Formats: sequence, C-alpha cells, structure tokens
Amino acid sequence: MRATAEEWGRTPETIMDEEHAPEHAVSSQEENSFLAVPSDVFPVPAGEHGYIVSGERIFPVIAKAHLWFVRNGKLYEIEQDREGARLSPLAKERAVSSLEEFARDTGRRIARFETVKKEEKVYPVWRNSTMPTGSMEILMLGNVAREHLPEIRQLVSCPVIVDMGDNRTVTLAKGFHAHGGGTYITSGQKPPDVPLNAAVEALLNIHADFAFCSPSDQSRAVAVMLSPALKMGGFIHDDFPLHVAEAVESQSGKDYMQKLHSRIYNEQPAGIAPSKGGVGSLDETISKALIAGRPFICFSNFRGKLESAILESAIRGQGRVECRALRTSATVDCTPFIWQLSTNGAEFTRDLANRSIITRIRKQPADFDFHHFPEGDLIAHVEANQAFYLGCVFAVIREWAARGKPRTADTQHDFRQWTQSLDWIVRELFGLAPLLDGHREEQARTANPALQWLRDVANAVMGQGHDGKPLVAAQLADVCEENDIDLPGRKDSTEESKYRIGRTLGRLFKDGQAIDGNTVRLTVDGITVTRETFQEYNAERQLKTRQRYLFARGQK
Repeated sequence: MRATAEEWGRTPETIMDEEHAPEHAVSSQEENSFLAVPSDVFPVPAGEHGYIVSGERIFPVIAKAHLWFVRNGKLYEIEQDREGARLSPLAKERAVSSLEEFARDTGRRIARFETVKKEEKVYPVWRNSTMPTGSMEILMLGNVAREHLPEIRQLVSCPVIVDMGDNRTVTLAKGFHAHGGGTYITSGQKPPDVPLNAAVEALLNIHADFAFCSPSDQSRAVAVMLSPALKMGGFIHDDFPLHVAEAVESQSGKDYMQKLHSRIYNEQPAGIAPSKGGVGSLDETISKALIAGRPFICFSNFRGKLESAILESAIRGQGRVECRALRTSATVDCTPFIWQLSTNGAEFTRDLANRSIITRIRKQPADFDFHHFPEGDLIAHVEANQAFYLGCVFAVIREWAARGKPRTADTQHDFRQWTQSLDWIVRELFGLAPLLDGHREEQARTANPALQWLRDVANAVMGQGHDGKPLVAAQLADVCEENDIDLPGRKDSTEESKYRIGRTLGRLFKDGQAIDGNTVRLTVDGITVTRETFQEYNAERQLKTRQRYLFARGQK
C-alpha cells in the first residue's frame, strides 16, 4: 500500500525526486490526497493531472499577476521597449519562457507528477521539469485560460479619468483595471487638481503659436486634444472622427500639433508609412498598429489618395475588424484607438471624408516670435509638465461631466454625439467659435479631386501675389507648371493644358454661388474664387465668350 504522510515524515506536497516504483491500489480518499497538486507547483499535463487540472493551477495565478490577458478570444502579453508598451500575441514558445521566469521569480516550479517506491510502498513525486511547447499550446487554446485570464481592451500610458455616472468622475492610476472591458495603465504620474479657469488658459496657451485658418479650426484643434481622455474614460459612446491636420506649406505645424496632443497623454503615436500592395501594404501596416494596441495611430505627411477598407471600418468603430500582418492575424476591437493624419492635401473617399474632422493650419511668417520655454520648445515643455497638462484636460472634462455632459443641437457631422459634446465644451468652457462652421465644405473638398486641385492652385496664386488679379485658364496652367501641381483629368491626356483647366473649372462652378448673370463664386480652403464671364474679340475680329478668375482671401 502507499505510505501515509506521517509514515513518510512529510506531506505529499514536499516530496521530491526518488526512485521509480509501480503503483498499488488505494482508496478514493487516499487517491485524492495522493494526486493533490502542491501549492507551489505548476503541473505539466500528464495522466491524472490533465490539461484542465494544469490550467486551473496555472491561469488563476497568472491572472492575479496580470501577466497574460485575453483580447478578442486570443492570449496576449504586454511588451515594453524604447517606443513604449504594446500588446503582443502570446506565442506558445514565449508562453513557456514567460511561465518559467514567473515561476522562478515567485518561488514556484514547473513539475511533472511521478510515483516512487520506498520499502514496498509507493509515494508521489513532483519532479522538476519544463513545460513542453505542445502542452502549452493546448493549454492556451483551452477554455480554462479564457475563464480565468482578464480581458484587456485598451493600453494607455497615463492615468485615466472615468465616467462613473450621476455626474461623477474618478481617476484611475497605474495598473490593471476592469474599466472599459479591461484597461492597463502602464505609467504616468497622478495629475494634479487644476482650477477650471487655469486649465482653460493653459490649454489655450499651448495652441497660441499655431496659425489656424479660421476660429473654428482652432475650436477643432482644442476638441481633438480632449478626445483621447473622453474615449479612454468612456464618456462618449459613439464613433470618434479621424483628425486631419491640413496645411498648404511644409513646416506649418500640422505634425507638431498632433505630436503635442499625444505628449499630453504620455504617448508616442504608432506611425503609418503608406505603401501600395504586397507585404508592407497600407492595410497590413494598419493591422500591425491595431494588433499592437497603442492608442494613437498617425498617418504622417500623407499624400495622394487614401483608400483603405480596414481604416474606414476601424474609424467607424462598429465592433471589430480582422487584422492580418506578417505571421500574425487577429480580430481587434477598434473603439479604443485615436486616429490622426497630417497632410498638405490628401484625397479621401466620400466615406472617409465624412468620418473626419479637419483642422487647417497656415505657416507663420518667417519673423514670427514663437514662445520660449525653459525646457526648450513647446513639446519639450509639455513633456516636462505632462502631469499638469493632463490635469488641465481632466479639469475640463470633470466640469463638463458635473454639468450633466450637455450637448449642442448641431447636426453638421455624421458623428453627432462627439461633435455635439465637443461643440458645447469649446463654446461654453473655452469661449471659442462653433466647432463645425465651414466644415462641410472642407469635407466635400477632401473627397473631390477637382476641388483639391483648385485648393492647390488657389494657394499657389495667393503665394505668388496674384490675389485680386484676373487670370485666364492659360495663366493658371503656368501657375500649375511653376508649382508642380498636376493638371486635372487623365495623366496621359494630350489635350492642351488650358482646355483641361477650363473644363474642370466649368464643372466646379456649376455648383458655385451665382452673383449675377456673369459672375459666379465658390470658396475653397478659405479662398474665394470668382469667375467672371465676358466677351472680347479675337485676332480674327470674332466676338468670343471667355472666363477670367479672381482669387481673394475670404469673402469679397
């Protein structure tokens, strides 16, 4: 028969390696004691200690340590490098190594159950072992892992202000929280309590050096700065738009502004470098960023036409998208992500334009005196005072929540809960212009290649000092050539430039504002383009109808 614990002088949990021996029949009570898994052992699945037993001993301990997580049915871990933390799908080989490291660091061991014979009696032995990768793979696929490991939905690098209902908020600190389907805060100091007036002043001041094209562009910049906190905290249960920072000239500050916003949240955006087709395609790069789980995803200095089915689905935020990257595929919940794009004139699909919020910025004059800070430039200043500026954002959100999260009735955007909430905040708490004044026109332009072309021409005309001067199609062709602006229409067209330009303008001005029988106006990027129709004699003394175009900033 098997020896009792008293006869052996030790409990079964402490018995170590001995000689092998055949088993003997035992009672069910003895069997249960005999097969008990020691508290310090992660058992290798084998025999009576199958995968369920093994999983029930491993995954609850791992769950309490927040070492592994479940994300849309798959197991993930958090990896940290110089660029910050990211979610990484848990491979079986990595899981074996991670479990060994965890066992070593916590005084546990991985062991396999065996029996030994001593003086005609059989005793249990938990012999130190390694976890086979095949066994780990089966454990990872089992239901036990998903029953015990915590769900994770968002990974952030700063404290999060959370909507508690009843006009109340609470701030979550570093660590794992069940909020929002699983929130892991990897770092960040607790932000101070900042009075509302001081918070508003500070947040406006860090935008003071940007030359916004209109007061509403400034409002939109402030709104998108507040968006990450509102999304992380679950204050708005609706889609959040893609933020498009648009400029005409390089070095206008569009990328700088978006980096500034991410630094308030102690984040470095995941950059998307566009390419076409194959490995490294746009959709694959987007998929990789989604799988990594870092909240800010940025398309920097994007040019040309932006077409991506996965991007449009992700921004819409209606559930999950299938992501496929090199050697990795996953289903990802897209709602936690903040989307940014900077451009000097990208072309969008109609759907993507409708899912965007556009902030236009102009380049400051060469002699503009930017603010100086002890830490260096503005971003260095915000990085050094990140907790304070996050506290300023929290002060604004706390005030808005305390007032019952009011909204305006503006219906000029498809994402109405976001736009109406932020419209109220920028108008009532910051004293800024309405959020969406002129925005529909900008959305229409980004989805219309002809209007995008006219925007480039209009800004080139203004830049060359031709504003207010009548120009004909042939002169506009010269402007295009001098500024490397592609002509509208087919690239392989052999038609004379002035005729291609005239036909494109003819289509555009059909939707313009008729001033009188001979004058039509339209506005693009804050520049009014007026077409005047007149008659003059040609070289053959024939009376011909012609058009000339005048460009002027604002309405004339």
